[in-house]
Amino acid sequence: MVATYRIQLRGPKSGEKFTFEDAQDILPYLEELGITHLYCSPIFQAAPESSHGYDVTDPTKINTELGGFEGFRKLSEACHERGLGIVLDIVPNHLGVGQPELNPWWWDVLTHGRESRFAHYFDIDWSSDSVRLPVLGSAEDVENIAFDGGDRVDSDGEDARALILFGNRYPIAPGTGGGSPLDVYRRQNYELRPWREGPGYRRFFSVNELAGIRQEDPEVFEHSHRLLSQLVKDELIDAVRVDHPDGLCDPQGYFQQLRELVGDMPIFIEKILGPEEPLDETLPIQGTTGYDALHEFDAVFVHPDGAEPLSLLAERWTGNRWDGVAVENAEREAKHEIMDTELAPEVRRLEEQAGSVRSTIAALNVYRADYAPVRNVLPRLAGPELAASLSTSPEVRARFAQVCGAVMAKSVEDTVFYRASRLVSLQEVGGDPARWGMEPAEFHLRQSTRERTWPTAMTALSTHDTKRGEDVRARIITLSEMPEAFARACEHADYVDESCHFLLQNLLGAWGASAERLKGYATKALREAKLKTTWTDPNVDFENSIHEWIDRVLENPEVDAIAHALDIPGRSVSHSRKLLQLMAPGSPDVYQGTERWRDDLVDPDNRRPVNYAHNGQALRDGSDDKLRIVATALHSRSLAQGPYQPILHPSPHLLGFRRGHTITLVTRFPATLHASGGWSGTIDLPGTWTDQLSDRTFSGETELSEIFRERDQALLTEMDYGHEHR
Repeated sequence: MVATYRIQLRGPKSGEKFTFEDAQDILPYLEELGITHLYCSPIFQAAPESSHGYDVTDPTKINTELGGFEGFRKLSEACHERGLGIVLDIVPNHLGVGQPELNPWWWDVLTHGRESRFAHYFDIDWSSDSVRLPVLGSAEDVENIAFDGGDRVDSDGEDARALILFGNRYPIAPGTGGGSPLDVYRRQNYELRPWREGPGYRRFFSVNELAGIRQEDPEVFEHSHRLLSQLVKDELIDAVRVDHPDGLCDPQGYFQQLRELVGDMPIFIEKILGPEEPLDETLPIQGTTGYDALHEFDAVFVHPDGAEPLSLLAERWTGNRWDGVAVENAEREAKHEIMDTELAPEVRRLEEQAGSVRSTIAALNVYRADYAPVRNVLPRLAGPELAASLSTSPEVRARFAQVCGAVMAKSVEDTVFYRASRLVSLQEVGGDPARWGMEPAEFHLRQSTRERTWPTAMTALSTHDTKRGEDVRARIITLSEMPEAFARACEHADYVDESCHFLLQNLLGAWGASAERLKGYATKALREAKLKTTWTDPNVDFENSIHEWIDRVLENPEVDAIAHALDIPGRSVSHSRKLLQLMAPGSPDVYQGTERWRDDLVDPDNRRPVNYAHNGQALRDGSDDKLRIVATALHSRSLAQGPYQPILHPSPHLLGFRRGHTITLVTRFPATLHASGGWSGTIDLPGTWTDQLSDRTFSGETELSEIFRERDQALLTEMDYGHEHR
């Protein structure tokens, strides 16, 4: 596997469609780019309006909106004819239940309750003998329930009407259909409750519409993976990506089962690691989906001298330096907030079995503490009562781990990462706002470790879950070199709220994006921060005041000038980082469209369509510098077969390594370098080398100013092993 290209599939009812047929159309472009594997978003049956596919409603069918089984077969065959493989994204943790009639398993559970053959498929709290569905605005809303006369056929083969409320249909159990709609409803195996109460089932984080399923049950695993088994048997896929395994009861056991099902096919997992947490080497997988690598490629470009001035700026404008203990305290506070609000149902259910857990969960700094490398963390934190429950009850151990991961995600990723504002590019999934930068020695050590322990793990710079795309982050990273310029921008921006300090960095990172997109991002960011507005209680007046502020900032000539000063160094960082990712150990993933400059923000902004016709033309005529770097690197990876060897140099601006018959050299801190007059010094090249990006040849002791004369990156190949790059 040389490199994957991740596409977002969408049906026609979701807006901008991108089906199996559309994916087939871009295969010549991907082949020309140098991609070896098409990495598909989930293909299983989901709601027709789904824009992402992670709300699977029937895992036994391929999404008809995308082209169904035959459409996928044609895509697979077209890929294999070109020598391309397919990576399939699977969703084992949860199913979409927001529209009950679309999910046949869930519909049957609501119809028959505990007697349903699928009752044990879901992680349901049956203490009230019914499924609690959080769908009402208030308890009184249930009085609006009505009959929906349709031709639905229930599981017993009888014609059955359904109940309907707020556009959603609910089943009527056999023999319970007499009387008024309200009378009939009261006889059912489900209870419609106010949404603020939360559900009577385990969810994906706090999303009521995604119900957790019990993969630890052999029947559930077999049934939910039946289609995957067929795809493997028919040789229609070549690798698997596992979504959110930390939500499962027993991830390690699940991976063992999955390995038996797929044979020696590569398995990549969306495992979010803590800042110092190693991946469990006992897992039968190829590695993660690359967030750990993302932080390395970002951090090594963060200038160390920017830490103190940007900390002082954050303290001045927000009252918080957002470093060290400040971040740790903010994370603990946010964890308690989340446990008291969004995840209160899950915490209450756990505490009924295990006693008090809140202080222990708040103290954990990993998503789950039951993986081998971190199993010694939890015993030191758990009190006697919790320790006893964990040691004697497998159910408590599993549920505790599941709740911990959800709390970590919702409090850190989806709360603190929208509050901290020292340098917001530090705040990606699995990151830490308090950790400032990375020295080259540590960077090289991490690449060598990946080559030794997880040589084929995915590496990434952008995903469908990143809070900012790679190019937006590159511009923000440049602020670490230019704190004085950012200080001027803060003065001119005329803040109306402390959240403006966070938002201004994102505006500078995505400068040139439409006001509509930037306001959409701001709304999401403010609601995730949960300080003055939330998803559940939006403060529209406050949000409008921020939108008006954004309009003023975008029209401010001083801020505009500072934003444009980020253009050249920001592109330098972006291109250098991309070249490092594509040539470093691991299997690099290119997220759709990021082979060219993209000002992507958080989803759904990063799922905007890609103009592949335009990209193909740019690839052929060589008019796009980033695209040329990507294609050149991908076609050169075949020469990078050899041990990772760091290139050590006294200049803080040079970062490079040798792999096989290639040498990769990039520029660190480009703004600082060019402000100081440019390159000085030399590098000794053993033999004769051709820069595939400039077609120039170098040998022996060579001036760095000559190597970087045309651009801030160089990809050298040994003369005897050169090739015609595309």
